[in-house]
Amino acid sequence: MNIKKYIHLYYGQECRYDVNPCFPEHGDVDSGFLRGVEEGHITHAWPVLRPLSDMTLQETKELVGIQEMFLSNVHIQDRMQRMAAAETAYLLSRGFDLFGLIDAELAIDKTKTGKQ
Repeated sequence: MNIKKYIHLYYGQECRYDVNPCFPEHGDVDSGFLRGVEEGHITHAWPVLRPLSDMTLQETKELVGIQEMFLSNVHIQDRMQRMAAAETAYLLSRGFDLFGLIDAELAIDKTKTGKQ
């Protein structure tokens, strides 16, 4: 796995990264950050993400609400594709690790940083 394949999906999320291995930095994934990754100025990056097990009751209700929005659609295939896209966008916007990046040590588990 390579973090470069996933980092753009976490636009706006907190990230720790190295421009110089001796001086790790901290910031959000934004256009300047992504440009630094593409140009090779940022050598390592670890988004700070939440495991799905960290989902709150309120977030679960919001996710169910997204699913319910698509129940009235007539075409099941279209409904399923749109629902999956909406669910994925919601979970990414909340900083959830959808790709196993924490387990692969390509992301930092936010629940273990002491900051929520």
